[in-house]
Amino acid sequence: MRKTKSTRQAAAGAAAGLDTIARTTQSQLRAAAAIPQVIAEAYWAMASELLSFASRRLEAQAELCRSLGRCQELGEAVDLQRQFGERVTRDYADEAGQLSEAIRRNIASLSAAGADLAAAATDKDKLAA
Repeated sequence: MRKTKSTRQAAAGAAAGLDTIARTTQSQLRAAAAIPQVIAEAYWAMASELLSFASRRLEAQAELCRSLGRCQELGEAVDLQRQFGERVTRDYADEAGQLSEAIRRNIASLSAAGADLAAAATDKDKLAA
């Protein structure tokens, strides 16, 4: 009878250990699954920003062409092109800043997802010890 009780206790302990391992594994899988999501969101955020910028630049180019078509004098056309060049320089500089900020946010999101994965892995290591 004593042997049966020890066997039951061992089985209960093993089941509890397996349950803990299963919960830890689930936590790790959730954390690991978040990383591709963060990468996809970062990709689409960057793509959206770049396409929006391209759209604005094309619209500005179209406006320049319309304005040049209405010019009556060469000096007026030269002035429009000079203004356009200045605007292009500002727009690209601004866009570089916006892209840098978007990259910073995306790196922060990816770092957070990686930290969650590392924390989940650390929990498993704690169980092993």
